[in-house]
Amino acid sequence: FSELDIGKRNKLLKIISADDIQSVIIADLSGKVVEILSCNSNEAKISLANVATGLYIVKVVTDTETKTKKILKH
Repeated sequence: FSELDIGKRNKLLKIISADDIQSVIIADLSGKVVEILSCNSNEAKISLANVATGLYIVKVVTDTETKTKKILKH
C-alpha cells in the first residue's frame, strides 16, 4: 500500500494502494483480531471509534502483496 493514515481524531483509518485491496485486518499485539474489512478497491476506510487506545498491527492484503504496519491509537 502506498498510504496509511489515522485521522487527527483517531477515529478513521484510511488506506490507499496502487493495487486493489482485498482485505484489511487489525489485530492487537497479542494477535486478537479487532477489525476485519473485505473490499475490492484501491482505497479502504475503517472506523476506529470502537477500538480501544493502544498499539495495533494492520495487515493489508492486495492483489500483488501483503504488508503489515504498526499503528498507535490515542
